[in-house]
Amino acid sequence: MPRVVIIYDSRTGNTEKMANAVADGARSVDGVDVVLVKVSPLVGFRVKIMDLEEAHGIILGSPTHYRTITSRFSTLLDKVVGSSLKGKVGGAFGSYLWEGEAMVDLNRAMIGSGMELISEGVRVKGAPSADDLTQCYMLGKVVALRVAAKG
Repeated sequence: MPRVVIIYDSRTGNTEKMANAVADGARSVDGVDVVLVKVSPLVGFRVKIMDLEEAHGIILGSPTHYRTITSRFSTLLDKVVGSSLKGKVGGAFGSYLWEGEAMVDLNRAMIGSGMELISEGVRVKGAPSADDLTQCYMLGKVVALRVAAKG
């Protein structure tokens, strides 16, 4: 069964709300397995590189922290970029307070890994509104539809 893995980090809960909406959108597509994982320093990274290599779609989410992705997410990306992600469908999302540079970093990492980006992603200043969460839902749904179509 095609699988979409959604990996996110969140500090204030804003990016977590977005991640849940992305997952709901992906789950709305029949025949696609959806895995939602929060990056956690206590558990190491519950996402194994093999899980990502076996995924058909990967959606990444991080808040902007000190003008980039969080340090936990950066550690994960360092491991992921070297793995076999070429040709996988992807997307990104994140929240920010001042500037949203994390989205640039996420998109750059995915493009550098040879992934097919569905869009530039969803970037939200502060807490996500209902419209923002709808965009997140659609991001998850579009990635899952693309994964299902690729079979």
